[in-house]
Amino acid sequence: MGKPSLLALFGVLMLLEASTFSFAQSSVNESQEIRGLREQAESGDAAAQTRLALRYDHGSGVEMNSAEAAKWFRKAADQGFRGAQFRLGTMYDDGAGVPENNSEAVKWYRRAAEQRNVRAQFNVGLMYANGEGVPKNVPEAYFWFNLAAAQGDHNAEKTVTSLRKE
Repeated sequence: MGKPSLLALFGVLMLLEASTFSFAQSSVNESQEIRGLREQAESGDAAAQTRLALRYDHGSGVEMNSAEAAKWFRKAADQGFRGAQFRLGTMYDDGAGVPENNSEAVKWYRRAAEQRNVRAQFNVGLMYANGEGVPKNVPEAYFWFNLAAAQGDHNAEKTVTSLRKE
C-alpha cells in the first residue's frame, strides 16, 4: 500500500476517533481545552506540543493547518520526542506543511528510529532501499528493516524475507 493510502487510512481513523467526542460539549469547553493544551505546549512540554500538533494536523478542535502542525512537531522533535520526530519525518516525506525534502525526512526518521520507533525504522529502511534522501544502500536498508522486524513489524519481516531472496 502506498504512502497516500496509509495516510488516508490514518486520517479516516482520526476522523472516526474525533467523531466520538460528545456533541453536547460546548465550543467554549473545547476552546478552554485547546487554550490549556497550548499553554502547556508553549511552556515546553513535548507531549503537549505533540498533542497540539496532532490537533492541527487533523483539524480536531482547531482549524486544520499543516504548517502549524509542523511547527509544533518540530518543537517536540527538537526535544527528542520520538513520536514527533517520526511525524515531522512524514511531513517532510510528503511535503505536508513543509517543503517536500527527503533528506530532512531521513534525518527525522533516523532520529526516531534510533529511539526504537518501529515505523521510523521501517521508513529509514525504505529510504535507503529506494535511495530517497540518501544514496541507495541495500545493506543499510536491510539493517533498518531487521530492526523493525525484530520489534514485530510484519511489513519489515516480509521485506527482509524478500531481500534475502534477491
